[in-house]
Amino acid sequence: MTYYISKAGTNFTLTLPANSLSVIRLGADGINHYTNLSLQLPPLITNGFTVASTVLGRQLGTWANLTANTNHAIVWSSANTNVVTVDIAGKVTGVASGATSIIASYPALGLSATQAVQVVCFPTTLVHRYSFSESNGSTTAADSIGGPVWAGTLPNGGTFSGTGLLSFSSASQQFLNLPGGVLSNYAAATIEMWVTSISGATGSPPFVYLFAFGDTDGSGAGYDYILFNPNLARTTISGTDPGYYGERGGNLASSLGLTDNLHLACVFDSPAGVINVYTNGVLTTVLSGITYPLSMFGNGFAYVGRSLYTADAYLDWTINELRIYNGPLSAAEIAATDSMGPNQLLSTASPTARAATSGNLLALSWPLALAGYTVWMSTNLTLGNWTSMTGTPLIIGGQWQFAVPMTNMSPQFYRMQK
Repeated sequence: MTYYISKAGTNFTLTLPANSLSVIRLGADGINHYTNLSLQLPPLITNGFTVASTVLGRQLGTWANLTANTNHAIVWSSANTNVVTVDIAGKVTGVASGATSIIASYPALGLSATQAVQVVCFPTTLVHRYSFSESNGSTTAADSIGGPVWAGTLPNGGTFSGTGLLSFSSASQQFLNLPGGVLSNYAAATIEMWVTSISGATGSPPFVYLFAFGDTDGSGAGYDYILFNPNLARTTISGTDPGYYGERGGNLASSLGLTDNLHLACVFDSPAGVINVYTNGVLTTVLSGITYPLSMFGNGFAYVGRSLYTADAYLDWTINELRIYNGPLSAAEIAATDSMGPNQLLSTASPTARAATSGNLLALSWPLALAGYTVWMSTNLTLGNWTSMTGTPLIIGGQWQFAVPMTNMSPQFYRMQK
């Protein structure tokens, strides 16, 4: 005789006939019958930046996203943490140049998926620097890096303080006009500026811009652009005409409002598929899904303080310095430029570290301008076998510092690597 028990739960009592041979078959309903996993993440990651991964599970012929559901207990790991690291939420960070794999596993079901990933270090270089040190009455802003060909003009005027400040009046529709093509041919770019004040335009219109690089069509609409709107705390990139039909990016995690002494750095990293926005040295927003290449902007317009949409308003504001980099600045480099301020530059010199002991710690320190380095360790200079040390250098006392616990009395050798 066969008995069926339904909805028994995980604990139940069954009385079997005496003097009988009983066979119990247990079936399970209501659990996840996933048969395969698929791991998705960009195959190319830039050194120093983080991208999210997605894990899909195949169930009854369809794929479900398992990434954000903690009930599935997905475990991520990196085959080589010297190249990339991955956290418990599946966020992958490029560490150094090289190729390796990320593995996502579902231990309860015995499933796993592997995705190859390569880290590429784009050489990030400062290509344009506008310090606004001209005397009042000047109608141009010099580029101390790019040279005279990239000098900006002031079509409607502006006020130089003579001490590195350039002020704009919304009533006079003042803005800085840079040569078109200032971002052309870069795979990724960083726009960095120090804003002394933003007081808003008359009536506080929503559509006003700190910078707008792109083009304007015959109807006065912007297209093929990147924009940053301080009133809406929003940055976007678009490859359509008009541009608002195809914008990627979006709102910042927190409002800027009308503010003073703002250090803003926007990293447009199309190869990694993200826009990273830093305010006052801190990463505040990561906007994903960025697929438009910067080369699409061609030789259009490059405005600072004006919109590409001709009907938009202007700002009352004062800028201290503007920098444009070919490549993505890392979080450490932006933290350093924020700490140093607009009058000092990052250094490309070889770092020299100093060592000092404090209790059971060895403190390694090096100049603040030498940002983006990590500390590596080896116990044998002949064999090599250098490994990246766990931890992040911190800015302490105006310099970078990395603390090493002195718990092992065997010889240890350290080097810095970028």
